[in-house]
Amino acid sequence: MLRAPHEKVLNPLLPRLLFIVSAHREDLYAKLKVALASEPNVEILFDRRVGPRRAVADAAATDRRRAERRQREAIDSEVRDRGWAVVKVSPDLSGRPRWKDILSG
Repeated sequence: MLRAPHEKVLNPLLPRLLFIVSAHREDLYAKLKVALASEPNVEILFDRRVGPRRAVADAAATDRRRAERRQREAIDSEVRDRGWAVVKVSPDLSGRPRWKDILSG
């Protein structure tokens, strides 16, 4: 199968870097897209969430996802304070990225 010259090929053995850029920083988003265009394991996304995050979660979810929630809170804080954050996502055994799992919730 032939690929387009600009198509990136993900290396499933390497961690992925997910750059999350504040929706208010279109300038930074554009610069990162150009600067990192050739990096196959890098993705740049706008933080499209609006409004505050949930402040209260049920007890079962709290115990089960405490570490993930702390990580999301740190990411939220970085995006809010700096305008961007980077998340390093280790590949799972199948080689599929798990960044959706990290950011969902």
